[in-house]
Amino acid sequence: MFSAVFSSARHSAQAKDMKVRVIYSSLVHGVEKFHFEGSAVPCQLLLAGDMAVPVAAGPSGQVLIAASRYGDGRVVVMGHEEYMQDPKFHQFLQNAIEWLKPQQDAVVGVCKKPQLADHLSKTGSKVKSLHRYDGSVGVFCCDAYDDHQAAELVEFVKGGGGLLIGGQAWHWAHTHKEDVLHSFPGNKITGVAGIYFTAIYGKKGSFPVPREIPHQSIFVQHGKDIKHDLGVLLDGIAQFDLSGQNVPSSVL
Repeated sequence: MFSAVFSSARHSAQAKDMKVRVIYSSLVHGVEKFHFEGSAVPCQLLLAGDMAVPVAAGPSGQVLIAASRYGDGRVVVMGHEEYMQDPKFHQFLQNAIEWLKPQQDAVVGVCKKPQLADHLSKTGSKVKSLHRYDGSVGVFCCDAYDDHQAAELVEFVKGGGGLLIGGQAWHWAHTHKEDVLHSFPGNKITGVAGIYFTAIYGKKGSFPVPREIPHQSIFVQHGKDIKHDLGVLLDGIAQFDLSGQNVPSSVL
């Protein structure tokens, strides 16, 4: 029985690994370097989802672009909205849109990003300029600072739509007291796919695209008040008795 369970788990892990590799190779095809330069300061992304894939990461493992699947749809997240209009990212953006499309002739809705709309039109996509998601497109491109349509966009992706979204949360964190992971507008959308904007500055630079999926740092400053949480959880507890017949495992 145990060997059958182990074999099933191994095949499942292998299938997932293959899907993740396909996502990465599709998005970086023809891209030699990611140029995180200029005045825009990206934020580090936190990946927590089973299918969340680091697409672009700095030397220290800071993830600045990521992709994931949710329901029947797909999501690509960029650590700053300016990169969605930067000519240095044209090849990647073209790849991202093609990967996000539920079908080849899907209409791409672009919200307040004229340069992106112009680039996608020139590369063969059917583009519709929008001020907000209206349900008429297969892919929607927007920034991460408005959560008025968060529920609609989550359902859109879950039902098979593609979402390209960019933003940074460090400026928002300076002007809001709320928890970034829970309250930042973009996280109310991308969080369902296991990708979160953080308040951490991303290191800028020109980073080569590795053949294999880049390693991400497992140490991401998330801004949580862990000491307070522990105080609540351990209130009135002097010790844990782990003796007896049950043998626990370690938790990562």
